[in-house]
Amino acid sequence: MLEELDAVDWSALEEAFGAPTEIPDLIRALASTKRKERWEAFVTLEDERIVHQGTRYSTALASVPFLLELLRDSSVPDKDLLLRLLTTVAVGLPNMYAKGTVDEGFPTLEVVRAHDGMLGQIYRAIAEHCDLYAEFLQDKSAKVRTAAAHLLAFFEISRSAAGAALRARLAKERAEMPRTSMILALAAWAALWKETQDRTWFEAALKAEPKPRCQIAAAIGLTNIAGREALDATFDILSLTFTEPLEDDQELLWNGGRLGALAQAALLKIAPPEQVALPVLEATVQGRLNPSLIVSMLFAPSVDGKVRLLPLLSELSELQRQVIIRIGETQNDGYDLWLPEGLALATGLPSMARDLRRYLGLAPPGPMEAPVEGRFDGKVRSWPAIQWFRRVALGILDTETLVEALRAHPDGTTLAGICVEQSLGPYDLFEIPGWDWNAAVFLALKALDGRADAAAELERLVPEQRDSWGMDVALTALTRLWRAQGKAFPAAYDAAVLVMMDHERPPLAQLSTEVLANLPAERRDPILLSLPLPADLQRERLRGRVPEPRHGGWTHLHLCSDHAQASRKVAGAVAEWNGEPVDKRPTERALELLSLWGDSARNAIKEALPSAKPEGQSVLNRALDLLDAKP
Repeated sequence: MLEELDAVDWSALEEAFGAPTEIPDLIRALASTKRKERWEAFVTLEDERIVHQGTRYSTALASVPFLLELLRDSSVPDKDLLLRLLTTVAVGLPNMYAKGTVDEGFPTLEVVRAHDGMLGQIYRAIAEHCDLYAEFLQDKSAKVRTAAAHLLAFFEISRSAAGAALRARLAKERAEMPRTSMILALAAWAALWKETQDRTWFEAALKAEPKPRCQIAAAIGLTNIAGREALDATFDILSLTFTEPLEDDQELLWNGGRLGALAQAALLKIAPPEQVALPVLEATVQGRLNPSLIVSMLFAPSVDGKVRLLPLLSELSELQRQVIIRIGETQNDGYDLWLPEGLALATGLPSMARDLRRYLGLAPPGPMEAPVEGRFDGKVRSWPAIQWFRRVALGILDTETLVEALRAHPDGTTLAGICVEQSLGPYDLFEIPGWDWNAAVFLALKALDGRADAAAELERLVPEQRDSWGMDVALTALTRLWRAQGKAFPAAYDAAVLVMMDHERPPLAQLSTEVLANLPAERRDPILLSLPLPADLQRERLRGRVPEPRHGGWTHLHLCSDHAQASRKVAGAVAEWNGEPVDKRPTERALELLSLWGDSARNAIKEALPSAKPEGQSVLNRALDLLDAKP
């Protein structure tokens, strides 16, 4: 047995992981007298070596003759493992083809069969021996019979001797798993090869099959043949898999034992969305289906990547409202994503659970749900604030029209809440191309200009802000209001300025400068001296996951009136530069700052030079040269 195995030049072949020269030992292990060794060899070959995640390698083609040899040898146990391995080698992804449809980017089995390359060679080499696989339909082991029917399903043999053998065995089979597998093989021939001769059999089986799995398999087969014509006959059977889940059983093999998922896919292919929505909804709220399925069914996501408007509740159909409210009732008021952002944008629905519940009125409304009155499309509208912002983000409403509507809002408290909240990107605002943090902040400041009645709410909101965009809006607007009223910037807000200082580059840096300019030196300098001086600006950006490189104190340190302390801070930071690869050093800014501070800088550089690392030493010496060159 396997005498020719070592005659193959395995070293010249390819596999997924490991050395190809190890494949012969794994094939031999499939015939081991120890069950554990046989199982481990099967698992390793099927998903780690000759096949991996559906990709077949040249070692797979070379292995086929030896797998067939083991299958023919009556002394080799576990024929089900050999049949399963041949299935995976033949088609790569049997679970995908079992659905009767092919995922985007994958070939149909007709294409694979005709392929001139390795995939076609593998498929045809295994397809030539269907009569051999059919013999195992008579095996005493239910697992072997199940695996044989599963393998035969992926070849166009319905009208061959092997197909006749399967039907003959099906007529006698009483064990549930192999019988289900044989019925699913008939169903697969209908889906994959357009075989129609079993329609009458399927129609009778819907009524006659006593075992639930067999009945479900027959319903799948009828949908594959008759399409929507089968809806009335199969709906009750297939829809039950949504509301009364069928327990998975890996021994079935088909779709990894997930027969219920196959049944659901079959129903969804033929049933109008409104007819199947409620069973799908029930499975969704029970946590057995992802909400993405029913949202895709009922909310017609755009297929061109275009972002949709957030639908007004009044625009939703009764069924859409029923579904989305039921789903919203299962969510909490947190920041978890209940829907992937891409699908949320394609349907207009909010992706965050908190936003969904506020949108539906299941949670107390926030600022973005407050009504705002303005003009759109020649008419006066009263919409929740988010509807106006989504229209601006999508470019179908100009910014000035929204600013005008906000400035006309009669309640300063509500206006302050809207302006701060929108700057944090609720309802996926910042996922919309063309809308960004900068636009949000400057729009808010325009709307708040001169609104003294918003000051109290802004003061209340400042301690709550953990993101710098909200702080940019609140502190800058307050600074302008206090300045207009002749009030000093309260010392209690100094700590908040540090949160705002996350943005130290244009255009938002100008807002930090504006706020800092309103502080006396004794309060401004400690803030500036506490800011970091990052050595690698691009890497700091990647680590911090902020939209612009973070410059720390590099941007604003020139405002520090304590030149001695500022000089020591810059010189000390530069002295640590050690020549490691970086994306962007703030060298020019360091030289610019040190050149501002004369003798204070010269003294700080001389203090730092003895312990400076080579790169830092070079920059500090350049700074000294610049200072010495000054008149």
